[in-house]
Amino acid sequence: MALSMHFPHTVSSDTLLRIHSASCSLSARSRLQPRLPFLCRRKVTTRCSAQSPSQADETLRAKRKISIQDLHNPAHIGGSAKSEVSVQDFGSDLSLDAYMQLPVEQYYELDPTMIWPLEGNRFALKVPRVNLFNVWVEPLVEVTVHLSDQRDAVVIQATNCRISGSDLIENLHLDQRFCLSFKVTLTWDSAQESAHNGSKRSNTPQQIGMGHIQGDLKLDIWSEVIQPFNLMPRFALEGTSNAVMNALVTGLLPKFMDRLGDDYKRWATDPNYRQARKAAVKQESLPK
Repeated sequence: MALSMHFPHTVSSDTLLRIHSASCSLSARSRLQPRLPFLCRRKVTTRCSAQSPSQADETLRAKRKISIQDLHNPAHIGGSAKSEVSVQDFGSDLSLDAYMQLPVEQYYELDPTMIWPLEGNRFALKVPRVNLFNVWVEPLVEVTVHLSDQRDAVVIQATNCRISGSDLIENLHLDQRFCLSFKVTLTWDSAQESAHNGSKRSNTPQQIGMGHIQGDLKLDIWSEVIQPFNLMPRFALEGTSNAVMNALVTGLLPKFMDRLGDDYKRWATDPNYRQARKAAVKQESLPK
């Protein structure tokens, strides 16, 4: 995914040119000198574009846990998004309530190309490639999924993240120089609740039988500022990066919500699909 960037007018063209030139120079040097002398951290190869679920699990487990306190003067960037999808609520045993409270192990069915089951309620989430200047990063995020104690929300939360990227990103070991907080909360209104709660939604005949799923996403990243981005004023760097993150999450969340709505419709209308998902969970629960 390529994202066009617009910089604050206070960042001079000379600064941008120096950043671009320095980035090109570092990328060229990195091909000739893979281990830079001013970095003594152990390098871990993180390229993960074509990994299997087992390889993704191994990649994620290999990273040591990093906290904000481990980082030197990190920049703080992030993004947030909200999205909602309306669905026909089929009621009874096929209700939206029943679907949203299914075993969380079934969530990888939404998009097996982006969500891979690891173990229990752990999943690997592959985030589309993000481009900034002439470098790119591709995150692989370990998330857990659980139903709230009140059984009225599904919470998807990151526990770990690896990033692979272009030569500059790999050779400056950015993967070992950041930490993140990522959380998606899914709530829903069944058709009965939507019809009853007239103050929240207008109770027109067209809305009877309609349910609603809401998604609320919050992403925070703390990262050390590697060369050549340290040439930018901090406020400009964070502002630009926030624009990238907001564009990313506001693009991803609606797509995820649409898939969730489509998956509920398929689950409610296709008995074979429901049976296959039940069988998959039983198979996962068998002792190995």
